[in-house]
Amino acid sequence: CGGPADGAGRARRTVDADALVLATGAHDRVLPFPGWELPGVCTAGAAQALVKGERLVIGDRVVVAGSGPFLLAVAASLLEAGAGVQEVLEAGTPPALGRNWLDRPWELAAQLGKTAELARSAAALVRHRVPYRLGRAVVEARGDGRVEEVVTARLRPDWSVVAGTERTVPVNALCVGHGFSPRLELPLAAGCALRDGPAGTGSGSGPFVVVDGEQRTSVPGVFAAGEITGVAGAPAARAEGAVAGWAAAGGDRAVPALRVLRRSRDEGRAFARRLARAHPIGAGWPGWLRQDTVVCRCEETDYGTLCAAFGDAAQAAPRVAKLSTRAGLGPCQARVCGPTVAELRARSGAAGSAGRGTAAEPPEHALHRRPLAQPLRLGELAAPSEPFAVPEDPSDPTDQR
Repeated sequence: CGGPADGAGRARRTVDADALVLATGAHDRVLPFPGWELPGVCTAGAAQALVKGERLVIGDRVVVAGSGPFLLAVAASLLEAGAGVQEVLEAGTPPALGRNWLDRPWELAAQLGKTAELARSAAALVRHRVPYRLGRAVVEARGDGRVEEVVTARLRPDWSVVAGTERTVPVNALCVGHGFSPRLELPLAAGCALRDGPAGTGSGSGPFVVVDGEQRTSVPGVFAAGEITGVAGAPAARAEGAVAGWAAAGGDRAVPALRVLRRSRDEGRAFARRLARAHPIGAGWPGWLRQDTVVCRCEETDYGTLCAAFGDAAQAAPRVAKLSTRAGLGPCQARVCGPTVAELRARSGAAGSAGRGTAAEPPEHALHRRPLAQPLRLGELAAPSEPFAVPEDPSDPTDQR
């Protein structure tokens, strides 16, 4: 449909293409904690989008927390726009980060652009005297009608809270981000095969679309590029998009420029693997939750309700639990809470915790299967489509008109 996503009277169009390149990107993943649904709490990506697109800052006393180098870039953007960043909290502990980022440092030489970007972001924090604390996280947000303070705590390597290390910080805004989730609705609708990401559910979590050296998927004529093939950053995504576009258009595979693009892409993929190893989500994070902690913000389903459903054999199956708790039935259709609910179900040992996947489709892949990739108005769904041309020979299975 053409026009704004929330507009009325959009025209439906059908495109008959020889090839299709999918580059649907990813969205932030945020782990729940008490108070994360308060106004003034937003994803790191949303905060950066407001700064870059509208030159708006979400507050003048901001804490940035979560995991991954993206936090540094967000904090630097906020500082440049005039926000008062109180501190940046990286949940990863120093031993794990050092082991993964400093191992084989010569491999990072291929990512000079990213290294320079991180250096500029770190320099911005130093200039503004913003503390960057490792092994610490926001475990609670508090406020009357909006966030007014956050509780931070030191974490063990598994992200469980070290008792007695809690500290309260006054804020009027909080940015949180724990990696990214690829947007796989269209690749799954097209029938593309997926692969699992690295262990953990952090910056490099999967599943991702399987592609070959030309960015072809398992479906003839369908190509994929960007975060849906692996979260590796903008330069790698641009290189993948160029390779996919060239191949989709039938370009000469021997063109010298393609070698440069492929090398850039492969270096980006190596960086993505390192990123995933360095910033996995610790297994102890559910210890942050209380019984009344909201997990599904759309439907206000709390942790206690989910635990009760997972503990009841009659409700534990994923589809039944979804209907009984309403987690994942709201406007986002489980895009935000889905991975969290699936992980909590698996940890509970509930019957049917494997999800609704099959031997051909693992449950973590089925999680991304939705009938609609974007919200549509009921009128658009009910509107008559273009006239259907009856095949000359209805019995011919190869006639797809």
